[in-house]
Amino acid sequence: RVARLEESVRLLKSAFTGNPVTFAGEHYRVRDFELMPPPVQRPRPPLLIGGGSRRILSLAGRDADIVGLNVRTTPDGGMDFASLSPEATAEKMTWVRVAAGERFANLEIQLLASRTAVTDTPRRVAEEMRAAWRMGDETSVADVLATPHTLIGSVDAIVDKLRETRERFAVSYVTVLEPAMDVFAPVVARLAGQ
Repeated sequence: RVARLEESVRLLKSAFTGNPVTFAGEHYRVRDFELMPPPVQRPRPPLLIGGGSRRILSLAGRDADIVGLNVRTTPDGGMDFASLSPEATAEKMTWVRVAAGERFANLEIQLLASRTAVTDTPRRVAEEMRAAWRMGDETSVADVLATPHTLIGSVDAIVDKLRETRERFAVSYVTVLEPAMDVFAPVVARLAGQ
């Protein structure tokens, strides 16, 4: 799948130039392909590539405009919860920096907050998340609260965590899931313009 994605990125970048493209790869073959209508953005629409493994994040560092940090999936389709830790996130950023080289300063770094809750009982919410996600003993409540991929706590605590995440991991923006949009609004209001 990653090899197919790598090839599709090369094809898309060529197609976005506005010139006819002939491409013969292992997964895709096109002849005199012309993207219609041509993109409005120049030189092309920004590409977001995200994931949690070294291979996909290295591809993102080399070729994306926006790098999305996420959980690493396992070969059986599960989630490697340890890949959500602050230490694992720092390692992911190292992979991106190395692959991006001089491009790194121009990248946007996006992070998915898989659980967002403004609450006075963050430990209870984290425990509920552990149970719902069937994290078992591999991930503690403290781990759930420490990961940059959760925003659980008071508005002040979440604002502080987002500032720390931006500083430590160069995160440009955080995506919250649709059910959390209203809950997250006070956090956005506090951070507006910062």
